[in-house]
This record gives sequence, structure tokens and C-alpha cells, in this order.
Amino acid sequence: MSKRTEKTRQHILDVASNLFYHRGIRTVGVDTIVEEADIAKMTLYNHFHSKDDLVTAYMKKECEAWEQWLCRIIRLSDKTAEEKILLIFDELEELLSSPDYKGCPTINGFVQIGEQEHPAQKIIGEHMDEVRKLLCHFVDEMGFKNPKDTADSVYMMIYGAKVLSMITHDYSVVPTAKAAVQELLLSRKNKAFSQ
Repeated sequence: MSKRTEKTRQHILDVASNLFYHRGIRTVGVDTIVEEADIAKMTLYNHFHSKDDLVTAYMKKECEAWEQWLCRIIRLSDKTAEEKILLIFDELEELLSSPDYKGCPTINGFVQIGEQEHPAQKIIGEHMDEVRKLLCHFVDEMGFKNPKDTADSVYMMIYGAKVLSMITHDYSVVPTAKAAVQELLLSRKNKAFSQ
């Protein structure tokens, strides 16, 4: 793919991503994307065979961004695994309270797409599995006997906080979730050391 072709494709994806995120996947049609991107409809179809292809590319982009965000935290060498887990909640609170935040793109996408057969749903499912693996990596560093159970609890707290803050616009749920995770980690740590 030439640089110009890649640039055009990226431009279409960026415009569509912004529209999908701010207006909703179901409400944004191809004509709106074409108009906002200032391109011919055929140009869009040369890069994406259908709106479903474009939605799938959008979901892939958003899922990769979230995974990169978590990987950035994993790579912080000056922090313990516990500090990294808690840092997720600090940064999450900042993200969720941003005036431009319109909800988690993957959660929104899952709900708005609806049909399970849609190729984007596979991307979302794989993403959720990857997030669980990344969280398991954090917890595994802590030396707990069964890191998967603890990682799953952290995972549920993160996504629970995301969903509740989207619904209620109350971002205090994030520090509450962080405190619950901190308590959980302390409890698991005490249990591990007492055995």
C-alpha cells in the first residue's frame, strides 16, 4: 500500500472513528462519513468494502489503543505490580472525567453493534481476553497462588467502574473501585503470607 493510499485510509478511519464515538455507530451512515471526510463514496469503498468493515477497523483501533495504554503501565519499571494496578484506576478516573469522554468505545461498540455475528464482536471478544491476560500479568508479579481469580476481580472492577460512570456520570465510582481493589490485594497478600 502506498503512503498516499495509507494516508487516505487512515483519514477515513479517523473521521469515521470520531463520528462513531461521538454520534454512535448505528446513527452514522456512509454518506455522513463521506461528507465529513470530504471524499468520494467510491474512495471510501476502495478502502473499506462496507460500513461493517469500517466499524470493525474502528473497533480494532480502539481495542489496540486500550491495550497499548495498559502495556505502557506494565512497562513502568519504577512501580511495583500493586502500584501499577492502582495506577490504572488513577488514570482511568482522569480519562472518565474528561469533558470529551462519551463512554468506553468497546462497551459502546458492543452494545451498538448488537448482532453477535458481526466481525467487530470477535475483535471486542479477543480484546477483552487480552485485557484479562494483561491484568493477570500484573497480578502474577505479586506471587499470589491463583492470580487468575484476583485478575478477574480487578477486571470486573475496572469495567464495572467504566459502565457505572457512563450511566451515572458519577466518577467517584472509580476511587471506590480502586479502594475495593486495594482491599482485595491486601487481603490476598495477607492470605498468601499466612500460608
